[in-house]
Amino acid sequence: MKLLLSALAALCVAGCVGAPSKAAHTGPAAGTLLHYVRSNPDGSEAEDIRVYRRDERHVAVMKSRERCTSAALVTATIDAATGQATQLVAGRLGRDGRQVPIGVLDYDARARRIEATLDLPDRRLHGRIDVPDLPWHLYDFDLASLTVAPPAAALAGRDFSFGLALVWLEDGDEGFLRYLGRADAIFQRDEVRDGRPARRYEIGGSAFDGRGGPLWLDANDGHILAAEWQMPNHAGYTGFKLVLVRHERADDVRWNALLASHYDGCPL
Repeated sequence: MKLLLSALAALCVAGCVGAPSKAAHTGPAAGTLLHYVRSNPDGSEAEDIRVYRRDERHVAVMKSRERCTSAALVTATIDAATGQATQLVAGRLGRDGRQVPIGVLDYDARARRIEATLDLPDRRLHGRIDVPDLPWHLYDFDLASLTVAPPAAALAGRDFSFGLALVWLEDGDEGFLRYLGRADAIFQRDEVRDGRPARRYEIGGSAFDGRGGPLWLDANDGHILAAEWQMPNHAGYTGFKLVLVRHERADDVRWNALLASHYDGCPL
């Protein structure tokens, strides 16, 4: 059930406050597969988060625990000029390795508005929020959009900010789509993280209300190496810890094989 809610909730993207300019974002090259582990700060409730940057405009994220158990699959279309998602489709991973959609999030850039529709087993939910701070991320997308479209300021070791939204179903239907506020990333120093040159930031701002923490970005292309924050992004968690465990090249054949292998040989 937790992974189903994760899929429903996992419908995000970052950068500097204000209207981003073209070429304001960079990130890992097309054909990059990043394997993260997301957990509570103490390492409990760990889930595998695999982020596949198919090309400049498309990213897919698979969330799973043990093989043969329920898994989530989220796909996003990103505006390469702004680094913002224009649409995210949440779903579960089908036994055939394909996405079974269960929710859609659309961003209206002119109105600065997010609309989300979620199809629960017994009802449909629809929500709408305004997004005053741009670019924006959806927190429960596990920072995948920030990883594929980090702001140029991050590579230069400068401060940056972004709007933060969240889908949260634990408190009932009303207000399931929320705007949390602005997140501020304050540069701390250059250091080495797991053998890689990194830029360390401290995340705070109104979105976190004192429950932020450190963020490490790769100094070469800006993808996330790790984050340790005190505010959870999924129900049932006490905080948010994200750690990169593998970085590799991939293509659609490799990605589709990975999806298919999750249920390969599993009992019906």
